[in-house]
Amino acid sequence: MYYRMYRSYALAAAILLVSFTFAGLYFTKNAQDVHKPTTAVGTTVTFVNTDDTAMADLMSSSTQAMNTATTTDHFTPGHPTHNSATSAKSSDMHNSTLPATSQEYSESATVVFGREGSEPGRFNRNYGVAVSADKEIFVTDMRNKRVQVFSMDGVFLRLFTTVVPGEEVRKIQPCGAAIDVEGHFWLVGYSVEMGVSLHVVQYNKSGLPMTTFVEHSWAPYPSIAVDLRNNRIVVVASTQIFILQSNGTIYRRFETEQRLDFSYVTTDLEGNIFATDTSHSIVHVYDHFGQRRFTFGDVGLGKEKHVLPRGICFSRSGRILVADWANGEIDMFTSRGEFVRTVVNITNPWGIAVGPDGQLVVTNIQDNTVTIFPRQTVLN
Repeated sequence: MYYRMYRSYALAAAILLVSFTFAGLYFTKNAQDVHKPTTAVGTTVTFVNTDDTAMADLMSSSTQAMNTATTTDHFTPGHPTHNSATSAKSSDMHNSTLPATSQEYSESATVVFGREGSEPGRFNRNYGVAVSADKEIFVTDMRNKRVQVFSMDGVFLRLFTTVVPGEEVRKIQPCGAAIDVEGHFWLVGYSVEMGVSLHVVQYNKSGLPMTTFVEHSWAPYPSIAVDLRNNRIVVVASTQIFILQSNGTIYRRFETEQRLDFSYVTTDLEGNIFATDTSHSIVHVYDHFGQRRFTFGDVGLGKEKHVLPRGICFSRSGRILVADWANGEIDMFTSRGEFVRTVVNITNPWGIAVGPDGQLVVTNIQDNTVTIFPRQTVLN
């Protein structure tokens, strides 16, 4: 009898032991599943170290982005946004965030970064943009009185305050941006601390001011470019065009023959000067002596509609690119001004630049963003 009771107790204990073992395995697996990172379909999420306020903003932005993500959109809190499409409307691009140190990047993706603010990586009137030979994007941040530098995938690298050289520190509100053949950064802007004056300043790669030119006048949208043929600096301000030596002294200056409203300027490999005129919806072309060679865009930059030309630059193939602010387009023209095609649609384009690999960089002062379009966008 005792033997039968012993066998019954032993069997019950064995059953209980097996039951507890399977139960433990089940709950352990569930616990492991709970702590696995989860990723929304088509969305990459990587968190970076920020303060509590910034993290709250990032979490809010990331939630909004993930709710609207598609299988081709990639949003990373703390990083620029990426979109595989080759065109975008900047009214839909408000998920830009604070600077980050690393991110996933595809050369075929459209990248958007910025937004209004004073934190690093954000802007307050980002009029000008230039791209260096070593693939760094320089963006003027006018009302924050600084220039910010980003990588070609939109990651914040550094910034410097825009001051003029000299014993007395004076800050400039920067507008236009350019980079010379030696890699120095140039800007044009104005100061109102001791009367309104126009400043052209050269900075080294560390952001220290080196050379300056001062004109005691004011222009609403002064712009700057580099004549790469001889490393001279070209500045347009209202109705005037200045050509400066690399040491900041005047080489030549001339007044245009009529009341124009210059907005942005660029040069070609022959030293010809191309300046957009928003008051007449036209592009003027001058030689380096100040003689007007030709104009184009008399009928809406080659199209039968009203335009407002802003930024202008050359593609790597020698085509002219013009930002049409009124119609939300970047248009391509031949070197003689014949319309080729609309390259991309983007709301409120202002400053534009092309990187050494052919990427198109566009600023938008309405929502203070910068958009990088892949090089396939501007290929002929």
